[in-house]
Amino acid sequence: MSKLNKPVRSMLINRYDGARVLHISDIAFKELVSEGYIKPDRRKGFYRLGNIIDGHAEAVRMNRIVAPHERTINPAMMACSLTE
Repeated sequence: MSKLNKPVRSMLINRYDGARVLHISDIAFKELVSEGYIKPDRRKGFYRLGNIIDGHAEAVRMNRIVAPHERTINPAMMACSLTE
């Protein structure tokens, strides 16, 4: 059975990569975990990608952290050029 048959949300990610995915510091990521927004996996120090995504969305909904597109420093944005 190939690893590609698993859903992307079930991928295990460590704390440092999880913080990089959310564009927040490692300390802020640990605070989200300790406050219960992001649930750890059974394997110590790892988190499921689905739990990280859901926890981030819940933290934004509860105004715990600022949404990526509303950040003043390094806002998340998409740019495309239209040329003819």
